[in-house]
Amino acid sequence: MKYLSKTDIIEKVTFLPERHDKREISERAWLDRLNASIEVLKDDVILNRKKINDVDYYFFANQVNLDAKIVTSPRETHYFDQVTATILIAFLALYEHPFTKDYINGKLIDKKTTLQWFEEIEKITAKIVKDIFREEPSKIDYWSINIISQFSKLARREPFLSSISKRIDKRIIKITSKMLALDDEDKTLLYQEKVERLFDRIEKEIDNTVGKYNPTEKELYDFDMDLYLQKDKGIEMISQIYSKSEDS
Repeated sequence: MKYLSKTDIIEKVTFLPERHDKREISERAWLDRLNASIEVLKDDVILNRKKINDVDYYFFANQVNLDAKIVTSPRETHYFDQVTATILIAFLALYEHPFTKDYINGKLIDKKTTLQWFEEIEKITAKIVKDIFREEPSKIDYWSINIISQFSKLARREPFLSSISKRIDKRIIKITSKMLALDDEDKTLLYQEKVERLFDRIEKEIDNTVGKYNPTEKELYDFDMDLYLQKDKGIEMISQIYSKSEDS
């Protein structure tokens, strides 16, 4: 199997006319980008999730090795196999794309930006695979399809949104529980002096958001809200959700 060093990867990125950022930057800056890319891809729970019966997820967990093979001769050099190098070259080529920036910073990415990024990385990846695997032409289509499928996972917003939603739920429930646990006098003072106007603004923003829902979305929202507003079950529900959030 052919291996590529970090220097090889950076050189291939800099010679790619399709790369997003055309500015000339130092090799040190490219190395910093490469190292940051390796770390963020290593930590990605969606990419690294392993399911025995799911070939799509199985591929990344078993075929992509972001832990470089280190060889010291005459100096310490980090080498990556062809599949891993292809993924890093493609990702690095779009490092300055708005999608990549938000992805690295753990921010929510709008659908339009996501689709633009995926269209670009799909084309770039196909070109890189032809270069990296040019000595194995019979494998080009196979590797291209499988590697592009890994990037498609980053473009799927549902798992990421679900993760964010759980964190938001925990925060809301924790804050609500803290306020409910205050004695009546402290709770009243806090509400009147600090929280009431803030709650009014939050409620207004929620109403504005719900006002943009279509009839089906509005019906589902009203149904879910009614569940939360059941007086006899309100406190119990908060406790149960809080408990589940802590366990997840």
